[in-house]
Amino acid sequence: MFDITYLVTNGYNEIPINKGIYIVRIPCNFTVKFLDKTPAISDFKSKNLLYDIKMLENKYSSLQDKNILYIGKADCEKGLRQRIGQYIDYGYKKGKIHRGGRAIWQIENYEKLLIDFYCCIECEHEEKNLLKNYKFLNGDYPLANWRL
Repeated sequence: MFDITYLVTNGYNEIPINKGIYIVRIPCNFTVKFLDKTPAISDFKSKNLLYDIKMLENKYSSLQDKNILYIGKADCEKGLRQRIGQYIDYGYKKGKIHRGGRAIWQIENYEKLLIDFYCCIECEHEEKNLLKNYKFLNGDYPLANWRL
Protein backbone atom coordinates (compact mmCIF):
# COMPACT_ATOMS: atom_id res chain seq x y z
CA MET A 1 0.00 0.00 0.00
CA PHE A 2 1.32 3.41 -0.97
CA ASP A 3 -0.04 6.93 -0.87
CA ILE A 4 -0.10 8.88 -4.10
CA THR A 5 2.58 11.34 -2.96
CA TYR A 6 5.01 8.49 -2.32
CA LEU A 7 4.44 7.03 -5.79
CA VAL A 8 4.79 10.40 -7.53
CA THR A 9 8.02 11.08 -5.64
CA ASN A 10 9.60 7.61 -5.78
CA GLY A 11 8.20 6.09 -8.96
CA TYR A 12 6.46 2.79 -9.51
CA ASN A 13 9.34 0.29 -9.26
CA GLU A 14 8.01 -1.18 -6.00
CA ILE A 15 4.77 -2.15 -7.72
CA PRO A 16 4.83 -5.58 -9.40
CA ILE A 17 4.43 -6.01 -13.15
CA ASN A 18 1.92 -8.82 -12.59
CA LYS A 19 -1.74 -8.54 -13.50
CA GLY A 20 -3.99 -7.66 -10.61
CA ILE A 21 -6.46 -5.42 -8.83
CA TYR A 22 -5.85 -2.00 -7.34
CA ILE A 23 -8.06 -0.14 -4.92
CA VAL A 24 -7.96 3.57 -4.08
CA ARG A 25 -9.11 4.23 -0.54
CA ILE A 26 -8.98 6.89 2.12
CA PRO A 27 -6.46 6.86 5.00
CA CYS A 28 -7.51 7.09 8.64
CA ASN A 29 -8.82 10.48 9.76
CA PHE A 30 -9.29 11.71 6.20
CA THR A 31 -12.27 13.89 5.35
CA VAL A 32 -13.52 13.73 1.79
CA LYS A 33 -14.23 17.16 0.36
CA PHE A 34 -14.99 17.62 -3.32
CA LEU A 35 -13.59 20.40 -5.48
CA ASP A 36 -14.93 21.97 -8.66
CA LYS A 37 -11.50 21.68 -10.24
CA THR A 38 -8.97 18.96 -10.93
CA PRO A 39 -5.22 18.68 -11.50
CA ALA A 40 -6.07 16.11 -14.19
CA ILE A 41 -7.27 16.74 -17.70
CA SER A 42 -10.56 18.62 -17.31
CA ASP A 43 -11.80 18.44 -20.88
CA PHE A 44 -11.41 16.09 -23.80
CA LYS A 45 -12.60 16.80 -27.34
CA SER A 46 -14.60 19.76 -26.02
CA LYS A 47 -16.28 17.57 -23.38
CA ASN A 48 -16.08 18.68 -19.75
CA LEU A 49 -14.67 15.79 -17.69
CA LEU A 50 -15.42 17.33 -14.29
CA TYR A 51 -18.21 15.83 -12.23
CA ASP A 52 -20.81 18.01 -10.58
CA ILE A 53 -19.88 18.43 -6.90
CA LYS A 54 -23.45 17.83 -5.68
CA MET A 55 -23.60 14.59 -7.68
CA LEU A 56 -20.34 13.41 -6.09
CA GLU A 57 -21.50 14.42 -2.61
CA ASN A 58 -24.82 12.63 -3.06
CA LYS A 59 -23.21 9.44 -4.30
CA TYR A 60 -20.57 9.44 -1.57
CA SER A 61 -23.02 10.17 1.24
CA SER A 62 -25.30 7.33 0.11
CA LEU A 63 -22.55 4.70 0.44
CA GLN A 64 -22.13 2.67 3.62
CA ASP A 65 -18.50 1.83 2.86
CA LYS A 66 -16.93 5.23 2.39
CA ASN A 67 -13.35 3.95 2.60
CA ILE A 68 -13.12 2.40 -0.85
CA LEU A 69 -13.19 5.07 -3.56
CA TYR A 70 -12.23 3.13 -6.70
CA ILE A 71 -11.63 -0.45 -7.81
CA GLY A 72 -9.62 -1.05 -10.97
CA LYS A 73 -7.99 -3.90 -12.83
CA ALA A 74 -4.56 -4.12 -14.37
CA ASP A 75 -4.55 -6.66 -17.16
CA CYS A 76 -2.09 -4.88 -19.44
CA GLU A 77 1.37 -6.08 -20.46
CA LYS A 78 3.23 -4.58 -17.50
CA GLY A 79 0.37 -5.18 -15.10
CA LEU A 80 -0.13 -3.23 -11.91
CA ARG A 81 2.96 -1.06 -12.32
CA GLN A 82 1.85 0.16 -15.74
CA ARG A 83 -1.83 0.68 -14.88
CA ILE A 84 -1.28 2.43 -11.55
CA GLY A 85 1.33 4.60 -13.27
CA GLN A 86 -1.17 5.51 -15.99
CA TYR A 87 -3.78 6.31 -13.36
CA ILE A 88 -1.52 8.65 -11.42
CA ASP A 89 0.03 10.17 -14.55
CA TYR A 90 -3.48 11.04 -15.77
CA GLY A 91 -4.14 12.83 -12.47
CA TYR A 92 -0.99 14.90 -12.92
CA LYS A 93 -1.64 15.68 -16.63
CA LYS A 94 1.24 13.48 -17.72
CA GLY A 95 -0.95 11.09 -19.70
CA LYS A 96 -4.38 10.77 -21.28
CA ILE A 97 -4.85 7.03 -21.02
CA HIS A 98 -6.76 6.59 -17.74
CA ARG A 99 -9.96 8.63 -17.50
CA GLY A 100 -11.77 5.96 -15.48
CA GLY A 101 -11.86 6.78 -11.79
CA ARG A 102 -11.31 10.47 -12.49
CA ALA A 103 -13.58 11.58 -9.62
CA ILE A 104 -10.60 10.86 -7.35
CA TRP A 105 -8.83 13.91 -8.70
CA GLN A 106 -11.67 16.18 -7.54
CA ILE A 107 -11.03 15.28 -3.88
CA GLU A 108 -9.17 17.82 -1.81
CA ASN A 109 -5.79 16.38 -0.69
CA TYR A 110 -6.09 13.51 -3.19
CA GLU A 111 -2.32 13.02 -2.90
CA LYS A 112 -2.84 11.49 0.57
CA LEU A 113 -5.15 8.77 -0.76
CA LEU A 114 -3.89 5.20 -0.54
CA ILE A 115 -3.51 2.66 -3.31
CA ASP A 116 -3.69 -1.00 -2.33
CA PHE A 117 -3.12 -3.75 -4.86
CA TYR A 118 -2.83 -7.48 -5.18
CA CYS A 119 -1.86 -9.83 -7.97
CA CYS A 120 -4.32 -12.20 -9.61
CA ILE A 121 -4.57 -13.95 -12.95
CA GLU A 122 -8.27 -13.47 -13.72
CA CYS A 123 -8.33 -9.76 -12.88
CA GLU A 124 -11.25 -8.88 -15.17
CA HIS A 125 -13.41 -11.50 -13.45
CA GLU A 126 -12.10 -10.44 -10.04
CA GLU A 127 -12.85 -6.76 -10.67
CA LYS A 128 -16.41 -7.56 -11.77
CA ASN A 129 -16.99 -9.65 -8.66
CA LEU A 130 -15.60 -6.95 -6.36
CA LEU A 131 -17.77 -4.28 -7.99
CA LYS A 132 -20.90 -6.47 -7.93
CA ASN A 133 -20.36 -7.29 -4.24
CA TYR A 134 -19.67 -3.67 -3.37
CA LYS A 135 -22.84 -2.56 -5.17
CA PHE A 136 -24.88 -5.29 -3.49
CA LEU A 137 -23.71 -4.18 -0.03
CA ASN A 138 -23.80 -0.41 -0.69
CA GLY A 139 -26.52 0.14 -3.28
CA ASP A 140 -24.06 1.66 -5.76
CA TYR A 141 -20.51 1.30 -7.03
CA PRO A 142 -17.59 3.00 -5.24
CA LEU A 143 -17.43 6.78 -5.66
CA ALA A 144 -15.17 6.80 -8.73
CA ASN A 145 -16.63 3.68 -10.38
CA TRP A 146 -19.76 4.33 -12.41
CA ARG A 147 -20.40 1.03 -14.16
CA LEU A 148 -19.17 -2.51 -14.59
